[in-house]
Amino acid sequence: MPTAALLAEQPPPHALKSPGITSPAPSAMAEGTNVDGLLALAQETAADGRQRGRGATSPSDLELLRDQARTMIDTLPDDDATRFVMPWLWRAGSTTGKALTPEGEEFGYELRFSRYKTVQVKP
Repeated sequence: MPTAALLAEQPPPHALKSPGITSPAPSAMAEGTNVDGLLALAQETAADGRQRGRGATSPSDLELLRDQARTMIDTLPDDDATRFVMPWLWRAGSTTGKALTPEGEEFGYELRFSRYKTVQVKP
């Protein structure tokens, strides 16, 4: 169990739900705070609206990954659809749903990418 507290960020209730999609997208495997693939996860989520997850073994690693993902999204052009995606922290017990990653199942927290109806990462 983690010893540091993890402040879970809940997605706002106006999050875009894609009709007909009930299962989460496949997860990406965690590699510490390796940022490889973060932007790809956000872009895939922007394209199809399916929520994606990225695992890590500590809350501080997830917070770092979240901040790095937001920074990457912020470098995209203003009209890029990826700006509708928000990386946020999921925590079992305080957030609904099931883990999307092996780390989420084991440790109870993970980084999530969700698409919304409005731009989330503003220039």
